[in-house]
Amino acid sequence: MEIRGLLIPVPGDPVLLPSAVLVEVITYRTPTKIEGKPSWLLGVVEWRGVSVPTISCEGLLGRPDQGAPAGTRVAILSGVTAGLPFLALRTRGIPRFVSVKESDLSASQESSVSESLNTNTTLLPKVYCPVEFNGKPAKILDLEILGGLLSGI
Repeated sequence: MEIRGLLIPVPGDPVLLPSAVLVEVITYRTPTKIEGKPSWLLGVVEWRGVSVPTISCEGLLGRPDQGAPAGTRVAILSGVTAGLPFLALRTRGIPRFVSVKESDLSASQESSVSESLNTNTTLLPKVYCPVEFNGKPAKILDLEILGGLLSGI
């Protein structure tokens, strides 16, 4: 069995998601900050008349945020959760479509991710699964958990 996937370039390991969640890739826009929110939530960007929460994957994965150098884009994702129709991920380039077969994925050599991730003194539930895709490290985000973290924005 083969499915269409999306490999999103972010600092560190790329993020692997189902291709069906990608709506559009746009030029990076500085998000409007939301006071009192965790640092991995960069703020919101306006996209087609909708305020879309924008995530820093490196911040979400517990790494220092590296900002938005030249070539930074925003991937707009849909169908995250019922209460959150769209989500934006800051990328370091253009996501690419890939074919994913079961034989292409394997358990990562990375230590097992604990049930929670401590980032900026905020305890987060497990939001990703480390894998190897074609022999290279990648992360699969749990969009349902991420959507739950963002509910009420």
